[in-house]
Amino acid sequence: MLDISRNEQKFYNVELYKNDSIRKARNSDYIFSYPKYAIMLIQKKNDSFEDYFIETPQYYVQKSVDQQTWTIAADKKKIGNFTVQKATTNFGGRSWIAWFAPDLPFFYGPYKFHGLPGLILEIEDSRQNFIFSFKGNQNLKTETDTRSFLETLNQQKPVEVSEKQRQKLKLDYYSNPFKDFKDGMLVQNDQGEMIKVNTKELTEKQQKYLKQYNNPIEADRAVQYP
Repeated sequence: MLDISRNEQKFYNVELYKNDSIRKARNSDYIFSYPKYAIMLIQKKNDSFEDYFIETPQYYVQKSVDQQTWTIAADKKKIGNFTVQKATTNFGGRSWIAWFAPDLPFFYGPYKFHGLPGLILEIEDSRQNFIFSFKGNQNLKTETDTRSFLETLNQQKPVEVSEKQRQKLKLDYYSNPFKDFKDGMLVQNDQGEMIKVNTKELTEKQQKYLKQYNNPIEADRAVQYP
């Protein structure tokens, strides 16, 4: 979900917005459900970004400067009611194909993509691992309040980290993902059943999972798991 306002742009999972609406309806201070692969970004100005992420139990933010050099082609097509034009770039260790709408005078797009003379309505990498598509747009009278699930999360302010620190956090979690669990503890599995913890077995499964799905949008920032 791309949220464009006067002073900044935000990109986040629509599920976060929906879950925050549920939180407000329940008059609760906490969001109890998060998307499995949450993207939480704020573009402050120009090429400056704040990338928020969760590494249980802490909430973090990594600031960066990201830009793309675009090659605009003559190819055009229709997306909905908009005529869009093709552009390509290399970013994050991947090649990308974008389609932007010159009639929509916003220089933004999904994730960190920006800098084209029109709103990016569609973009995908050359291997089609990631595809962002336009589904619709809405003009709001007021700005969306994201303070409870973006700038903070469950009343927790993010800790700022560098790329080196982010990599270390991921590797530390990989090394011991269940450090707070003890063998024999009772926990609830995905089926709602109570089972006894076997930390060795759980660790091996989680490490296998982390390696199998180690495919971030920015491939050149992938963690090198042992």
